[in-house]
Amino acid sequence: MVAVKLRLATRFQRRFGAQVRVRVAKDWPARIRSVVALNLLRIIQEAMSNAVLHGGARSIRVVLRADPARHLEVLVIDDGSGLPETDDLLRGQGLLGMRERSQLIGGELCIRSSAAGTVLKATIPWRTAV
Repeated sequence: MVAVKLRLATRFQRRFGAQVRVRVAKDWPARIRSVVALNLLRIIQEAMSNAVLHGGARSIRVVLRADPARHLEVLVIDDGSGLPETDDLLRGQGLLGMRERSQLIGGELCIRSSAAGTVLKATIPWRTAV
C-alpha cells in the first residue's frame, strides 16, 4: 500500500491540486495478498477520482488501519459536496465497481455522504487479506 502514498497521493496533488494525506496505522500488516492489495488500491483510486471530479474535493484523507483479530479497514474521507441523493447514483459504474471489488476480496463497502463531504469505508476480513 506504499503505492497509495507514493503514486496516487502525489499524482492527485499534482494533477488536481487537491491536498491528499495518507495515514498508515502501525497495525497495518507489512504484507497483504496481492489480489487484496490491487483491489484496495483500485477502490482508493476510484474514491479519490470521484471526490475530485464529481464532488469538487480540495482535501482527501486516506486512512489504512487494522484490527489483526478481525479486519483491515480503508477509509477515504473528502471535503467535497457529497453525493447527489438520486437512485441514478446507485447505478454508477464507479460505485458499482468499488462494491464489486470489495465483495471479490470478501469485504464490504459503506458510503456515507453529506454536503460536507463523503466517507467511504472498505472493510476486509483479516483472514482473506493476509
